[in-house]
Amino acid sequence: MHFFGESAIVLMINIDNIWNLAKSKLSITMPSVGAFDVWIQSLEPVCITDGKLVLAAPTKMAKDLINRNYKEIIDQAVSETQLTIRGTVIVLESEIESYVSNSEVILDDQPVVKMPKEDAPIFTSKYTFENFVVGDSNRFAVAAAHAVAENPGKKNPLFLWGGVGLGKTHLMHAIGNYIRTYSPNLRIQYVTTAEFTNELVDSIQKSKNNRDVNGAFREKYYNCDVLMIDDVQFLANRSGTQEAVFNLFNSLYINGKQIILSSDRHPKEIETLTERLESRFLSGITADIREPNIETRIAILRSKCQEENYNVEDEVLHYIASLCSSNVRELEGLLSKVALYADLMGIRIVDMELASEALGDYTYKDKEIIDIDRIIDTTCEYFKISRKDIEGPKRNREFAYPRMICVYIINNLLSIPLKVIGEALGGRDYTTIIHSRDKISQLMQKNESIKKSVNDIKNILLGK
Repeated sequence: MHFFGESAIVLMINIDNIWNLAKSKLSITMPSVGAFDVWIQSLEPVCITDGKLVLAAPTKMAKDLINRNYKEIIDQAVSETQLTIRGTVIVLESEIESYVSNSEVILDDQPVVKMPKEDAPIFTSKYTFENFVVGDSNRFAVAAAHAVAENPGKKNPLFLWGGVGLGKTHLMHAIGNYIRTYSPNLRIQYVTTAEFTNELVDSIQKSKNNRDVNGAFREKYYNCDVLMIDDVQFLANRSGTQEAVFNLFNSLYINGKQIILSSDRHPKEIETLTERLESRFLSGITADIREPNIETRIAILRSKCQEENYNVEDEVLHYIASLCSSNVRELEGLLSKVALYADLMGIRIVDMELASEALGDYTYKDKEIIDIDRIIDTTCEYFKISRKDIEGPKRNREFAYPRMICVYIINNLLSIPLKVIGEALGGRDYTTIIHSRDKISQLMQKNESIKKSVNDIKNILLGK
């Protein structure tokens, strides 16, 4: 929205600056990312009137909900950003004109609180070990992260890896928050590979005219106690950055400093990663975070409901968990969408009818229905065996392992009782299905061939 002419450009710049800084604070202090994205991002700064920042809401419902649930936290963030502002006023577009006519211009030199420096990383406060849902898919990674957080420098390095949206960032921030709380004197540097590369290039360019700039880069990274680098898969094809990371790694490692790395793939799968850097990455604890099984996905959704005070029927949680298996972030997004839809409709309890309506576009958009028969058929096709072989009594290795993998995938993707899985696979009993599921879960941690087969079949089913 544009509410002013050229004469008000200075005012718009100032209030935009204030609001953007306030939003940066709110992105951390808001009770949930979903609430921030839906409600805070929808507000637009209008003017300053009677010492208050006027913010325009898109609808009356949004205005009422924000005033009821988030007004106090917004007022605090704005006041901390610009000390002369005493809070906010949330208005509708139809109300803007009366506020603009009484607006006050803030001069360019009005002091504004600056954001923290780059060398003081901000860890999202809600990302802690306490609210990380632990399951078979991430148990080892969580334990390793906790051990490193409790005794920085003792288990070095820690390399966390796994697909997008499975919790790597949550664990990285949990480690940072834990160290900040229990070892506040330790100097932490948290940076993405892209940010590190940009700082390195900038340092090299400026050092041609001022040697101290390169010294500042070394001071920041070589003198830290804990180094956290996110998304190291982007080291691929960056020989200069790899050299810098290698030298920094060696220096910190020798001096007993903690190094924590995250990636969406195993070090051996990062293209053009030098052998010596790969060796360094693999010299400590390497922990993968796999796609959560159905039980863990439901537990994640229940935890989210408790955190956000969502009132959602258990059947709906099973339904949402069955829709998405490979991305926790997307899973939580579906739950937020359902809860927001219920809020908009004025419905207190989310039932299956409402969830199906809210997620209709997701459920049916270019997706084949994944059911137990399709999983069995896809597994048979992958291993080039017949359905009779996988359902039959044969225990030969070429049939037994595909059968166990099929059990594992069904349990991971579908919300159905183990007894039903057993019946679909030749009438096998409950204990046999449990054994098959747990056996594959264990093998995936140490057998790359089994892991690849499971992921290949799941990717086929999910259309990846």
